[in-house]
Amino acid sequence: MKAIILSIAVLVLSSLNLKAADDYTVVFTNVDENTKECTTVDRQTLQPISKTVYENNIQGLRVSKINYSWDESKGWISRSRQIYSYNEDNSVIGVSFQVWDVNKQIWKNI
Repeated sequence: MKAIILSIAVLVLSSLNLKAADDYTVVFTNVDENTKECTTVDRQTLQPISKTVYENNIQGLRVSKINYSWDESKGWISRSRQIYSYNEDNSVIGVSFQVWDVNKQIWKNI
């Protein structure tokens, strides 16, 4: 039950991220078969700020969400990732939260 409540909270908070655009930023969205990419840029300069990539499986269920930030010299840098687990009824049974370890170049659970 706690996993379901946590999963619902994560999904609600994730949807609020899509409304992150304000007077100073704009969000561009690109969608293909199983991937949705939302890129936030500065409205004035069109300089990238952040990007979120959502991956779905062939049933349309979300399997991951990865957040990136833009670095002028390095490009897109991974920041955090959420991995979703489902049961046989396609109900979310867990969400794994991870951060990118820049030094070791691996995802670490938090």
